[in-house]
Amino acid sequence: MEFIDYKELIERRISRDFVLDETSSYEARKYDVVATRTKEEVMSFGENVLNREVMLVSFNVTKDYVLDEIDSIPNILLSGFRSISKNKSTVLTRVFVMENIPFDLIQTVRSYSFSRTENRQFKSYVEAGVILVDANNFAFYSNSTAASKYSYFRVINPVETVDADEEKIDHP
Repeated sequence: MEFIDYKELIERRISRDFVLDETSSYEARKYDVVATRTKEEVMSFGENVLNREVMLVSFNVTKDYVLDEIDSIPNILLSGFRSISKNKSTVLTRVFVMENIPFDLIQTVRSYSFSRTENRQFKSYVEAGVILVDANNFAFYSNSTAASKYSYFRVINPVETVDADEEKIDHP
């Protein structure tokens, strides 16, 4: 499967649950796919909680690019961390699709952990997950935070089509 076909497959799957950003930018930076999902809930005692999930995907990247991006995740998450009007949580999933993933990069991703909590007048929580997708065999490597997102990136058979994908939804 080519990168372009794989990108279309991922975009189609993600768009079922997330809103795709047409400009493919987030926090003034460009990505191949930017998807967000926001949900506001009223919890006990009338507290509002704004839950936001962000998925940033990059294709055909290098090891150095991945390491630089992983280092920038805290800055991406902490910009806008505090909210003066409500409790909020943000979960960022950073996805890299690449070929020939070195073992030391896999170890770095699996051990990656970033989360922050702040309890002041309003509570804020941020957490980051990282996924590496090997474009050669579509193997996945991630930290524990991002493991639940595998279904968006899994290739069931190499010639998966829109029709086959829709049949699977209709008849599990």
